[in-house]
Amino acid sequence: MSTLTKILIVLLTVSSIFLCGIVVTWVANADSYKQKYDSQIARIGSLTEELGSLKKQLNRKIEEKSAQKAKLGNEIATLKVKSSELQTQLKTVEAEKSLLLQKVNNWTSVVEAFSQTADNKELLLKDTLGELMKDNGGFDHNLQGLRVVDELEERYPDFPGLNLTWEVREGINKHSTMFDKPKRLIELDPNMSPTLETQVVDIADEIAYDNHDIDDGLASGLLDEKGLLGLSLWKDALSDIKNKFTNLSKKIERYQIIRSLIDKQIKDLVETSENNLKTISIKNVSDVKRYPKKLISFSRGIQEKRAYLRDFLRKYLYRNFRVIRMSDKARRFIEKLFDVYLKKPEQLPPIDHEKIKKYGLHRAICDYIAGMTDRYALDEYKKLFDPYERV
Repeated sequence: MSTLTKILIVLLTVSSIFLCGIVVTWVANADSYKQKYDSQIARIGSLTEELGSLKKQLNRKIEEKSAQKAKLGNEIATLKVKSSELQTQLKTVEAEKSLLLQKVNNWTSVVEAFSQTADNKELLLKDTLGELMKDNGGFDHNLQGLRVVDELEERYPDFPGLNLTWEVREGINKHSTMFDKPKRLIELDPNMSPTLETQVVDIADEIAYDNHDIDDGLASGLLDEKGLLGLSLWKDALSDIKNKFTNLSKKIERYQIIRSLIDKQIKDLVETSENNLKTISIKNVSDVKRYPKKLISFSRGIQEKRAYLRDFLRKYLYRNFRVIRMSDKARRFIEKLFDVYLKKPEQLPPIDHEKIKKYGLHRAICDYIAGMTDRYALDEYKKLFDPYERV
């Protein structure tokens, strides 16, 4: 055997041994690799399951979000519809508001027609109801007052009326103003002067009405303070307030001037009346009633100044076109109330149906209207003529 052959045999032997070692080593490690592979395969399977779960959760979230989005879309659409409806309702409300404001302005104008002409109110009622009742006994403000306290008021089981004293009834009958001279009843000594109490009430009314009308006239802009400066009463009162106070606002100054006007007239009235009673030697009520003139009176100087004041009010307030319009509106207001009751008496309250049988339809309506306050009359008018007013 040659040396080369030996060398080849040795190399093959070494190679076989080496390869066997490798094979043995691989076989020895095969189980370990298999375990690692199986572990990785199991982990991959777990991750795959986890991924599938995550995908399901993600899909569920996507579905939920889609549902929420759809719901929000529906809600937005609903809100848009509601917004549109609210805008329509708002426009309706604005229109109704405008209508109500117009009504308020209209009714305010009617209220002014009743209240701002306070000094002429008795005359307004007398003229309007007098015309409406001219063929049915007429209407007199004082006699209506007596009718209320003698017949219409019910307080006692045995008789009508309030059971007032003769003197109080006489005072009601003889109450007079510069606008009217009411009819006096024979039973209440028509040719005798009224009692001192009645005379005080008459002049107190005049003072209150005059100064109330000045205040209202200035507040409404129907009167101008510059015009009042031509009147001695106003000028004197203004001078007193200017000397007594400084830096007053126009509003407070006006109130103080009117307060001073009232104060001056009352003081003059008390002093002059006391002097009259002493000078004429009035001892008792009989002396008062027999004396042909009023004993409760102003001094000549104040009477003259008041005459100028009343002329001023008559010219610039009572004959102002706005006041005339309001007075005429109030007159139509009363006429419509009277007419609607006359045409359909069933609209009168049930208690007045008995009065119709007792006094007649015209007189029952007249009593009902004459007994209304301004506010009640306005509410009654709305109930009868405003289709949106509850009756």
